[in-house]
Amino acid sequence: MTFAGLPVPDTGTALYSVSAYDAAGEQGGQFGVKYQDGEQIAFFVFDFGTVEQTNLDGEAETSTDGITATAADADLGPLSGVEVGSWSATYNVNGNDVGTCPGGIDSLPFPG
Repeated sequence: MTFAGLPVPDTGTALYSVSAYDAAGEQGGQFGVKYQDGEQIAFFVFDFGTVEQTNLDGEAETSTDGITATAADADLGPLSGVEVGSWSATYNVNGNDVGTCPGGIDSLPFPG
């Protein structure tokens, strides 16, 4: 995942994440990176079905323009091997969603 034009802030918290589901909306999860005061504090996959977070080894690449995070498909837990049918990306600063695409945060078929 790449977030361009959204550099890591020097203070506070920032979360960069992508949530994705298969076409049926049954299998999905979130891949994300979180920063506090400019330092990476989490690199993770979150399983919506089990409501569990798995912390991954690795770091996102940062630049003055944004971040790029990559992980092997085998490390993506609920997203491993999933043919993505719907997705949403979110940039959250200090607990507030300040950027979402496409279609906003409510565009995915989150399980009820």
